[in-house]
Amino acid sequence: MSNWYESYASTEIGRKLSRIVNRPDRMFEFRFLSVWGKPAVQAVASAVGPIINTLPDKRARDEASQFCGWAVGQRLRRAGFEIAQHRGRVSDAPFKTGAVWRRAKPLQFTNNPGPVGEGGCVELGVERDTEGTIIGRWRLITTVTPGAFILHEMEGFREPIETAFRDAVEYAERYGFTTLRITDRDGLFPQEDRDKILLTLSQPSAEKSA
Repeated sequence: MSNWYESYASTEIGRKLSRIVNRPDRMFEFRFLSVWGKPAVQAVASAVGPIINTLPDKRARDEASQFCGWAVGQRLRRAGFEIAQHRGRVSDAPFKTGAVWRRAKPLQFTNNPGPVGEGGCVELGVERDTEGTIIGRWRLITTVTPGAFILHEMEGFREPIETAFRDAVEYAERYGFTTLRITDRDGLFPQEDRDKILLTLSQPSAEKSA
């Protein structure tokens, strides 16, 4: 079945729809909707609607709608997501339903300085300031082939490392990032310190406030 979608992608309509779905900044919208239990394809509904609605018959419109769902799914699978619900409600669109996605694994932590995957990542840089305090500065990164595209960077946003790490983890969880990459060349923020913070973050709210 994927062969049909790949062939459709080479048609004039397929190319137009693909450009909309594959914009670099779309992944942020897809992740956000998925975290909130909404169909990711809702993010492109208003943009693809005018194209699909001009097609001459129901079969052509259905094919274009199905292609949109497939193309969104391709991006999310590469980003580490899986289907949580096959049919969620989509509004103001030429299609009525779309798949709801979820992150396939818990947030992953890595020190790997290699290229960022399709889903992007939150990156936390660890350093020591002029007063000797260990601080962290984090940014959001997403990529497109063949180069890197920075969606947003928290320039100058520097905090004590415990606060920066906590904020980075909570941001990644809130917006559906699959990876938190830590750049700590001098080993200033050891694994045991990270684990202690992660343990507090995993506690229910009632326990935190006790």
